[in-house]
Amino acid sequence: MTREGHMLNYDALMKRITVVIMATFLSIDGIVDLEASAQNRRRGRDGTMPLQQRKDTLKADITKDLPQNLLNFARLMSDQTENRMVDLVFVIDGGRGMLNAIAQIQRTLVDVANVFEEELIDYRIAATSYGRTVGEPRIATRSFETDLAGIQSWLRELRMSRNSETGYGLDAILQTLKETGFRSEALKHLIVFTDSRLQTAWAAEKAKDKMLKEIVDLCKKADIHINIIGVSESAQIQLTARTGGEFCAISGDGNERIKFLKPGDIDKSMLKIEGVFKLTAQHIVQTVKKSTDVIFMFDSSLRMAAKVDKTKVAKICHGIEDMADILNKAGIDYRFGAIRYWAAIGSGESVVTLTRPPLNTDQVKRLFRASKQGERNLLGAVVKGIPKLNTPAHRQLVLVIVTDGSPTFRLEKEHTVDQAIDVCRRAGAQVNVIGQSSMGARSYSGRFGGRATLPSIEFQKRVAKITNGVFFVMPGSLGRH
Repeated sequence: MTREGHMLNYDALMKRITVVIMATFLSIDGIVDLEASAQNRRRGRDGTMPLQQRKDTLKADITKDLPQNLLNFARLMSDQTENRMVDLVFVIDGGRGMLNAIAQIQRTLVDVANVFEEELIDYRIAATSYGRTVGEPRIATRSFETDLAGIQSWLRELRMSRNSETGYGLDAILQTLKETGFRSEALKHLIVFTDSRLQTAWAAEKAKDKMLKEIVDLCKKADIHINIIGVSESAQIQLTARTGGEFCAISGDGNERIKFLKPGDIDKSMLKIEGVFKLTAQHIVQTVKKSTDVIFMFDSSLRMAAKVDKTKVAKICHGIEDMADILNKAGIDYRFGAIRYWAAIGSGESVVTLTRPPLNTDQVKRLFRASKQGERNLLGAVVKGIPKLNTPAHRQLVLVIVTDGSPTFRLEKEHTVDQAIDVCRRAGAQVNVIGQSSMGARSYSGRFGGRATLPSIEFQKRVAKITNGVFFVMPGSLGRH
């Protein structure tokens, strides 16, 4: 071989060694960026990335909001604690899909500690991981400590266990509650991190429901709150709602702020009515930083009357009481008001009755129980009713839209979704919706099934996202009204 050939081989060998060393070094912190150049080389001739690579790239990016959400949880706990003591437990899904999330948690841990230390809070952190290896469940716990280095080392070891599958999250939560030595006088919180549904290995009939009940009972007895950065499913929503915790999605498109839910109507409709009012109130407490006018905007059509029996009305009224209780405990300066709406039968003209603040809780409940008439026309009510509120500049306008069914397309065509959203934005309103599921709703053709494209349904979801509100399906509503 020529001297030039030897030199080429030597250069190639050194490049290989350099790549291996860099990959090993970078993987210590769970971040290996060298694959990016390889992906670029494997792009198609048209410059696009193969489908599987696009999926992998998206998956690596879905947890980019996790650090901020985790810090928001820490700040909320800091505000809530009365004795300046916090016992915090991380319950972490150790499945392969969580590697990036675990790295995010590890990097954010110091910032979480800083939140507590700046407020002179006596905090302790414990951790539980769960997964399955070769089909066998694995649950590992770490007791409370203030040594962040120890927790970070534990998280690093968890990341290195790359052959694990998602395990039984409900079992891990229950074991954590039973084995963790919480201080009785401390504010007690769990934060669960997962990209999968929570399951149990228990094989009994209705095992999941029984497990959820046992977890909630233990939390209520010991005053422990469960928070979840996870996926929209009934179990996760129930655990947070029933223990006074918070939920936000582990994935997002980067444009959404903290949400209690991601899309998944069927899961969300399994909540109790009182629960969605509580979650809406918690969102208002988190996001509204000045005096506020909370205006309930609710459907008073005959179709609502046909579906909303006395039991549902009673639950809605209980939900209003719960909302007032949460706002009061948070020290929010708020005033209630109400807008009732319906459309005249035949002409389709919107009728809007406005009762400006301040109203007390009993007055709002009486308006909810008032007689119903006419047909639905949500978009018309928004366009006609919101500008009449004239909310003072020093108060934040917060709308809570309450409806559980869709109007006919004939009524909706008078106004557009963009027009209604523009009215809300010009009023500076945060819009929260307890509304209609798009699953099974009536389509333009009048047939049931599939996903409806009615403007009111599009409006309900879009306006909540755009105005930093939240959208919930009215429990029991699947659109077939």
